[in-house]
Amino acid sequence: MRFLYIPTRAREPQPESGAADVSIDTILSWRAGREAVSHQVYFGTDQQAVADGTAPAATLTDDSFDPGSLLVGTTYYCRVDEVNEAAVPSVWAGDVWSFTTSEFLVVDDLEGYTDDEGNRIYESWIDGMTNELSGSQVGYDKDPFAERSIVHGGKQSLPLLYDNDGTFREGTEFERTGVPYFSEAELEISPAQ
Repeated sequence: MRFLYIPTRAREPQPESGAADVSIDTILSWRAGREAVSHQVYFGTDQQAVADGTAPAATLTDDSFDPGSLLVGTTYYCRVDEVNEAAVPSVWAGDVWSFTTSEFLVVDDLEGYTDDEGNRIYESWIDGMTNELSGSQVGYDKDPFAERSIVHGGKQSLPLLYDNDGTFREGTEFERTGVPYFSEAELEISPAQ
């Protein structure tokens, strides 16, 4: 076997350069250059600053980088320079890679709900049927409890029935207090986001 060159530059980024819909909590990784002792990572939203090496930088010994909290729908740029002070040259400048984060966040994956007891959509969401504080109902009265026809994507969506005229919950504490009528549904996100 004969090598024509030693791969000294960082390569094979993850996510791949040009990737779209990348999670906002992604960890960047790459295949390190063969002689690298450390990695100088330039990262940010300014492509020219990353290319020029004037963007914020971090020096790492691992071939992965946690950029922290990223924004939705944003293009980020990254350059990884491989460093070995004992070699000549001591720095091998990398290419500028980019990726774009997803345009949205998933708050609740509605696909996970079923019509089985303990996993029905209305058993997770708190609505007016549960707390008697608002004129709302999550899910249908009989199965299928989730909406299966009107969906933006996937196989089902959350049906939310609402009634703000005060007749929805007649005879309840809500109706007797005379407070303004409203409809809402709540879901506790755990862990908090």
